[in-house]
Amino acid sequence: MHYLSNAQWAFKQLLFEANVLLKKAGLHQSKKRFFHFAPLLVIKLMSEFKEQKIFFQKTKEFEHYDWNHFSKLDPKAMLQTLNQVILPRLVKTYNCHTDFFPQKSAIQNPVILKKLVDKLSALNLLKLDSDILGDTFEYFLHQDSAAQRQDLGVYFTPRHVVKLLLDLIELKPEDKIYDPTCGAGGFLTEAFKRLKQHPKTGSQHLYKKIIFGREISDSIKIAKLNLILAGACPSGLYQMDTLQSPIHNQFNVVLANFPFSQKTNHSILYGLKGVDANPVFLKHIIDAVMPGGIAAVIVPDRLLFHENPEYIKVRRLLLETCEVLGVIQLHEFVFMPYTKQPTSILIFKKGGKTKKVWFFEVCEDGFKKTGSLLGRRCFPIVENDLILLRTLWKDKKDSTHSFSVAIQAIIEDKYHLSMNRYKRYTQIFKNGVKLGQLCDIFVGETPRRTQLHFYGGKHLFVRIKDLNQPIIKNTDSTLTDACVRHSRMRALKKHTLLFSFRLTVGKVAFAGKKLYTSEGIAGLVPKEAQVLSQYLYYVLPELDYSPYINRGAKGQELNRSILETIQIPLPPLQAQKQLVRSLTLQEAKRQHHLKQVQKITQSKHKKIQALIQKEIKR
Repeated sequence: MHYLSNAQWAFKQLLFEANVLLKKAGLHQSKKRFFHFAPLLVIKLMSEFKEQKIFFQKTKEFEHYDWNHFSKLDPKAMLQTLNQVILPRLVKTYNCHTDFFPQKSAIQNPVILKKLVDKLSALNLLKLDSDILGDTFEYFLHQDSAAQRQDLGVYFTPRHVVKLLLDLIELKPEDKIYDPTCGAGGFLTEAFKRLKQHPKTGSQHLYKKIIFGREISDSIKIAKLNLILAGACPSGLYQMDTLQSPIHNQFNVVLANFPFSQKTNHSILYGLKGVDANPVFLKHIIDAVMPGGIAAVIVPDRLLFHENPEYIKVRRLLLETCEVLGVIQLHEFVFMPYTKQPTSILIFKKGGKTKKVWFFEVCEDGFKKTGSLLGRRCFPIVENDLILLRTLWKDKKDSTHSFSVAIQAIIEDKYHLSMNRYKRYTQIFKNGVKLGQLCDIFVGETPRRTQLHFYGGKHLFVRIKDLNQPIIKNTDSTLTDACVRHSRMRALKKHTLLFSFRLTVGKVAFAGKKLYTSEGIAGLVPKEAQVLSQYLYYVLPELDYSPYINRGAKGQELNRSILETIQIPLPPLQAQKQLVRSLTLQEAKRQHHLKQVQKITQSKHKKIQALIQKEIKR
């Protein structure tokens, strides 16, 4: 079990108090607070490096930073020394690499500066086992409103996940390591530290350019400084749009947690179409790894299962040109409190073909499943499947959390790589028949809301929220003739059974007249006299869909091909009719009792209101 040390709790408290003090100093933007507080962290770290004699760089510039002297100055002298001595020296030494340090501190109040320095003096930062700068940047960024946090689009990879990925791949001293979306440099810094500790790594090798990364945001400055503090050469890091410049066969190791659901105009450079960046990022990573090299990538689950042609194309390329070593499904709280995006870790070697894929499910990762803004690391628990994962990784054996799937099954399933697709079914019916064999399935479509002239007409448009009644004769949303003419939407006839298969799976209703449905609803039309629509109406809401469910960004979902494979228990037609008659009578009785309860409730309400009004008149 992992526990936060006293030093880690103290650091959390420091960040909270520093954030408050910096706001009082007039630094209202989160990034500004960080970039003017960070120099204090850096000189404190440099002093600790000097005391411990562990700073690993050719330059001896760090020896000039004496925290003990600086922290004992009176407030005015401290501010003067910061602006006239320390910052100019930091700018001269490091800004040629990182452009990180400000020319002058925005903390103009000497008293506030002194308070910040005193709080820092009480800590030993080297005891934290933490990415000090990255954690601080993350903390300040996410003190803003939810809307601002969403706009930032910055989600940091938890430190225990970074360490996990590096535990599962074997770094070698001669490796060239690349992160195409490196953010604050968490992967790269941790990888370099491990190379330093490798018994066969020579000190001269570490001075070479072995760490490479790209990042479109300002956090590249932090990544460079983190590498400098670790003793690495930062000249392999560039601030740029990664996808605008493909790379081929250059790196032994690629580590990545690329931003999900981004748009790009560079798909054509990778032989792909469209603006969806998810498959393009994966293609960039596949291309960047040299033959025999390895990649460990955090991907959105959607990339592993969606039937978008570009997604299928890149999955096929992956399986045909690489050996997929494992797909590790993470639980949805791993990236909280920032997002519950379903994610998996994809690990593969470049070269050869995949013969089978090993899947592992992480249900618990050693921390409480919470959305607390303190961060999940503050709430350790005993349960931790990562221990079992590390144990099984070498031999990749089956277990309660893992199994392997042969490549032929994956190929037949459109190169599907989501673990949930291959879990053992919990419902096997003696007389089961696939839904696609019983019914023609017509999936709906949602016209763009920006096309205002498509809405407000005479045609009923059913959304999932409308499936709260047995027969649908009216809907809040309607479509125009123009929408029907210019879209590929298919009208569903009266009496068609409607079935929801996204977000809320398993809701049913009948069409009371001709209508159209959203993309989360399918119309089911029996092909032959094998099954009654009324039978499906009662059975479909009761089935267990967990073996079929994909973990979408907005919730649980199925897709058309999976819908067709759902096993339906199918008794003889006469038995179906008897069941329908019985359940219809029971439903009629239920509705009658509900009406009686409603009448009693209304009567009770009227009597109480009458009493209240009578007493008021008195």
